[in-house]
Amino acid sequence: MSAPVPNALSVRGLSKTFGGQRALSNVDLDVMSGEVHALLGENGSGKSTLVKCLSGYHQPDPGARIEVGGEVLPPTYGPESATSYGLAFVHQDLGLIPTLTVAENMLLGQSPPTGFGWRAKKRQEAALARRQLTALDHPDIDPRRFVGELSVAQQTIVALARALYGAERGKLLVLDEPTASLAQSEVERLFEAVRRITEEGHGVIYISHKLDEVRALARTVTVLRNGEKVGTRTVAELSRAGLIEMIVGRPLEALYPSGSPAPHTEPVLTARGISGRRVKNLSMTLHKGEIVGVAGLLGCGKSELGRLLFGDQRLTGGEVRIEEREVRLRAPADAIGAGISMVPADRHRNGVILDHSVGENMTLLETRRYWRRGLMRRRERARTVRALMEEYDVRPRQPSRLIGLLSGGNQQKAVLAKWMHRDLKVLILDEPTQGVDIGAKAQILAQLERVATRGVAVLFISEEVDDLVHLCDRIVVLADGEVAGEVSAENKTRNRISELAYQEEVVS
Repeated sequence: MSAPVPNALSVRGLSKTFGGQRALSNVDLDVMSGEVHALLGENGSGKSTLVKCLSGYHQPDPGARIEVGGEVLPPTYGPESATSYGLAFVHQDLGLIPTLTVAENMLLGQSPPTGFGWRAKKRQEAALARRQLTALDHPDIDPRRFVGELSVAQQTIVALARALYGAERGKLLVLDEPTASLAQSEVERLFEAVRRITEEGHGVIYISHKLDEVRALARTVTVLRNGEKVGTRTVAELSRAGLIEMIVGRPLEALYPSGSPAPHTEPVLTARGISGRRVKNLSMTLHKGEIVGVAGLLGCGKSELGRLLFGDQRLTGGEVRIEEREVRLRAPADAIGAGISMVPADRHRNGVILDHSVGENMTLLETRRYWRRGLMRRRERARTVRALMEEYDVRPRQPSRLIGLLSGGNQQKAVLAKWMHRDLKVLILDEPTQGVDIGAKAQILAQLERVATRGVAVLFISEEVDDLVHLCDRIVVLADGEVAGEVSAENKTRNRISELAYQEEVVS
């Protein structure tokens, strides 16, 4: 009779205290060898602290016990020892160096191959990298290419292969938001790689805010809330609504606003036959106080539509009117001057300046207001920012804190505050709830409903069909750059949106 296979990870009584405040309280966690185990919770629930304790970056409070593959780890160990114990991590920022090759990145922090001469060593490095990539079913990635030349999906696979280099059977891999920047087709390839890893006997902790991914990939889920373990359940026994309630502590319906008031009939924005690189001869009208959703498959042109209406991409045809006055959108400054604001999809690249403070980011559009006779009125600006942070629940309430140190949800709320407290006519949002936890999403959606009550027309571009159905007054579905159809308030269902998005020919 064969001996039982030890768990990839067993944690008992893990607590962590910072300055007298308990971030984790007596957490137990078991991850079986050969399974994907999702770790879920809102921002601030303790997920990151737990992962940092596992990686050796933080030392748990005395009394914790951590076993990896049946081996009890010492009470204290550093990040440099985590790999030797069979712990591997792929963080959201990947930690790759774009100016090094794939092979060189994979061997960072590892003992490089030895050989006679520089060329022999490079051949050995490339051969080792190729074996790892082939094991993940990605022999198409050239180990000699610079990482900066690869797609985001390929870079994620490289980080995954590096994490697994030298790992032994039955050890643990931690994936923290690995699909945050991936298209759906790339997500599927990553899932295939993760399933291949579990088939080899590795345990996987999968951290994500995307619950559909969790339900598709994970077998078990553990939820943390306020530093405590809520429970562990199999994914099969939980509905999506039940999983959400487990995470936030209230039913799914409570996450969405109660319903926006009936929109006005006055048109605010009218687009007539506008075209871009993918958008073709598209016409639409937004009314005061109306929230209009935009849905469609990847590549349908919905993000381009937002850029065209904000002047971030030049129109190749058609016209845009604001309250019956034609506006020439040659640059975002033209749109801002006409009363149009936009929250972009790529928050880090286009929404915030990560190495600037929260206050500087939130007042970026009105810097002149705080300058008097060559001096910055910092106290006045700080008062304004604190009031906005209170209104939009941006935490912590520290205007001088670097915005890059905030969680994704709090960064997004700061971006919304920057745009939404202005005198607006139209607000365009491209994937505004992407990469934020469920609690932050509820706050963001509630803010959108409030801005609509001011008479602002809202264009809500999203892949989150549930958000579209619950929030929007009507939904425009795009296919191949054209309007495939419109879903009215009375017919808003996931099935109807999918039918229009997947139809092969656009209905005129």
